[in-house]
Order: sequence, then structure tokens, then C-alpha cells
Amino acid sequence: MRMQKLALASSLVAIPVLVLGGRTVAQEGLAASLTIGERLRVVNETGPDRDGDDGTSAVTTLDFNLTSQTNTQTLGLSLNTALPLYLDGGPDDDNFEFEDPDARLNYSIESKNALLGVNAIYRRTDVGDGIFFDEDLNQDVVTGGGTRTLFSFAPSLIVGRDGPVTSEFGYRYVSDTFSETADSSDSNTNAANARISFRISPVLDTFVFARYSEEEREGTTQTDRITSAYGVGASYALNPVTNIRASFSFDDDETVDQAGNVVSSNDGLGFEFDLQRARPNGTYRLSLSREETINGTRYNTSLGRNIELPRGILDASLGLSKNDGESVEPLFNISLSRAVSETSQLNFRFSQSASINDADNNVIRTRASVDYTYQINTLSNLSAGLQFADDNETGAGAIDERTLSVNLNYNYALGQEWDMVSGVSFRNEKSTGSLDSTTSTVFVGLQKRFDW
Repeated sequence: MRMQKLALASSLVAIPVLVLGGRTVAQEGLAASLTIGERLRVVNETGPDRDGDDGTSAVTTLDFNLTSQTNTQTLGLSLNTALPLYLDGGPDDDNFEFEDPDARLNYSIESKNALLGVNAIYRRTDVGDGIFFDEDLNQDVVTGGGTRTLFSFAPSLIVGRDGPVTSEFGYRYVSDTFSETADSSDSNTNAANARISFRISPVLDTFVFARYSEEEREGTTQTDRITSAYGVGASYALNPVTNIRASFSFDDDETVDQAGNVVSSNDGLGFEFDLQRARPNGTYRLSLSREETINGTRYNTSLGRNIELPRGILDASLGLSKNDGESVEPLFNISLSRAVSETSQLNFRFSQSASINDADNNVIRTRASVDYTYQINTLSNLSAGLQFADDNETGAGAIDERTLSVNLNYNYALGQEWDMVSGVSFRNEKSTGSLDSTTSTVFVGLQKRFDW
């Protein structure tokens, strides 16, 4: 079986090389790259939830990227995965499976008046790593063993970009599934939105909008969630540096059981108010909102400021959130992107938001990330990262789900597109009422990049 795996790995490496190497990419603005690597990896897992990656393995890595850009079209495609061969421990040798496959497609075509875009993602990874990849999907933190598979397809259309009437339409389908060993429920979400804006004058825009989302969850005890909102709004420039925006909506939210019966419902009026004032080195902003959720009315307010630094940008805000029957929750957001020196870069982000989790409970989502890169010299570079995610339910009987991931990598260029790669990583998962689970990884290897 191991010889079959080695043969298959060799085939996977050879096919892209033969396909791309046998032709010349002649189109202007088209570029492709393939990175092939082989590394020795040691994984150690502790705790009640183990993914079965323990032990030493030889891992073949494949990373393919394609980009194309013309005056009217942009295409981006990335494919990457790994093929492990376990030398001791690990899964049964008879169970062949690609490790952490990831495919992403971005395409857009535009004219002077319209823009059409398509974004698609397919990704399968360990449950504990799932939250760190696509934060815009508003995923719950899920702890435990097993894998999480996500598929997202999102087309969008803008018509009348330079005209007095601009129409925007968007749709997103998301499939979030878990292996049998993961303690979470599968779900499918269909969401659509539309907005039509009217330019009344150089300083006044009005708009109408509508949003609809339906999340279907598998399991006899699970409920589906349906939310919708439609309303009107306006944006007005008080002067060259001050702009206000306000909107009013009717919100409708409900949950439905597997038999189609309404379990809970809530509706009412919502509003949003934003004030922005530009300064020579940044912008002040004030935001107020009221929205109806399946758990009642939620009020939000925040005051923020962004500042242009000599070698970066700083953005910070302080806010408050209040749900019906619960205490006020403070929300803090800050992000910093700064060139520490000519050879190093630091990116930091900390965000908090009020939301509703898959168990239909109010939750404060906290996300934090730190990325640091340092170009030691022309041949070597160092990178480090920290990612933290926490979902803290509010109210009585609250459950806290938390995941922390830390990594350190060192690369050295050997010449002729060959690189030595090495790194260490650590992940900790914690859930209220259960023991911690940890995963530590050490690897070293070689990789080569082919460019066309």
C-alpha cells in the first residue's frame, strides 16, 4: 500500500509538470506556478479529541496558482493539497486521503457600466483549523476531532456603475459539513441581497435594499433559520469632509423545526446611522444601530478612528452591544498594518462582534491574529503567526469555545528555485466542560517552484 501511495504521489507531481511544461503560455497577462515539496513531519496530539495524525510521516505538498488579467477580465485560481505517507502511527494505511485540500477561484469581467464577479471556495481541514480561513463567512468556533469541509459559491453583479441608478445583486451558497467524529451539525445556507441606489444630486444618494437568508441544518433536533430584511436609506455629504448615512428596515426572523413548524419568530423595525468626518491623517466615525434577531432586539453603538502612520495604518473602535434581557457587552476592535523596517512587516488584528451561533444563542465573537515577516537576507526569511478565536455565549449557562494556533517558519533559498523549508506549530482547543486538546507539529523539507 505504501508503494502505491508513493507511485500516486509521483504521478500527481508529474502530471502538472507535463501539462504545463509541454506548452508555452502565450497570452499576455497570464502566469502560472507550481510548487512541489517533500517534507518530514512529526505530529503529537494530546487530549480526548485526536484527529489521528500522530507520528512521523513523509508529506508530499502540491501548490498550483494561475492568474490572468486583461483590460476587462481577471482570473485567479489556486489549488493546494498534501499527500502524507505515515512511517509510524497515523491512520490505517488502507485509507488513502488527500490532506487539507484547498481550491479557490476568483473571476470578474467588467465594462464601463457593469461588473460581474464569481468567487468559489472548497476546503477540507481539521475542525480546529476551520475557523481561521474564511472569517467573512461568520463561522462558529468548533472544537473536537474530525474534519470540516466547506464549499462556498458566490456570484455578484453590479449594473449602472457610472450612471444615476446603480443596481447591485449578490448570492451566496455555503455548505458546511463535518465528519462523523466531529461534534457539530451539517448545514446549507442560501443567501441573497439586492440594492438599488439613486443619485439625486452630487451630495445626496438614496437607496432601497433587501436581504434574505435561509440556513438548513441536518439532524432531527436541529432547527432551520430564516431571516429577511428590506428597507430604504440615504447618504448625504454635509460638507467636503463630513458624510452621514441612515437606513430603516423591517426585519423578520424565525426558526423552523424539521416538520416545518415555526419554533420561534420575531420581527420589527431596525435602523442604522453612520457619521464620518475626514481629518488630514485619517477619519473619525460614529455608528448606531438597532436590529431584530431571533432572540429579540439588539442595540449597537461604536466610535472609531483610523490614522495614517508614517509606515502603516492604525484603525481602532470602541463599542457597546445590548440584547434584550441581557447586560451591556463592550466591543473592542483594533487593526495595525505597519512596516517595522525595510525588511520586516507586522500585521495585527483584534475584533469583537455580537452575533448568534448555530445553537441559536447570543454570542460575542472574538478574533485575533498577528503576522510577522522578516527578510533576514537575500537567501533566508522568517515568519511567525498567532491566531485566536473565541465564541462566548452570553446569559445563563453560557458555553465558551476557544481555539489558539501559533506557528513559526524559516525558509532558505538554495538556488535554482529550490528552497529549504522548516517550521513548528502548536494548536490548543478548549470548550467549557471538556478537557483541552493540543496538537504540535515539527517539519523540515525541500520544495521547488516552477514558473510559466
